[in-house]
Amino acid sequence: MYFMFIHCPFLVRTRSAKSRSRLISYNISWIVNNFILIMSRSGRSGSSFMSEGNKKQDEVVVKNVDMAEDLQEEAIQAAQDAMTKSKVEKDVAAAIKKKFDDEHQPTWHCIVGRNFGSYVTHESKHFIYFYIGQKAFLLFKSG
Repeated sequence: MYFMFIHCPFLVRTRSAKSRSRLISYNISWIVNNFILIMSRSGRSGSSFMSEGNKKQDEVVVKNVDMAEDLQEEAIQAAQDAMTKSKVEKDVAAAIKKKFDDEHQPTWHCIVGRNFGSYVTHESKHFIYFYIGQKAFLLFKSG
């Protein structure tokens, strides 16, 4: 069990009931916000307060795309599926490439990682560059 002390400047004695009510409301929201912040920084898994943080880790951000909407969704879904099966970036890239080669005619190329540069030539309407959390995914067809 965790106990924590939060210092909050309560000033309940004021002249009017309206300002006292406003101040109490402010202090309650201050306590709630700081409690959530402390819980999220504690790193306790299973905490309902961590669900916001986990959403940001798995957030999909498309940086650059030249691809049909349905193919984009398929690429993102393939990346999410591959990440659940393996944590090794090389294996994730191989799984995505294999799926796209099998379902959309060869030759697809896939790069997965946190830090890489690229300069590629791709077929028209067959390129996507996106992030899931902190991992970047570059998928394109060439050849």
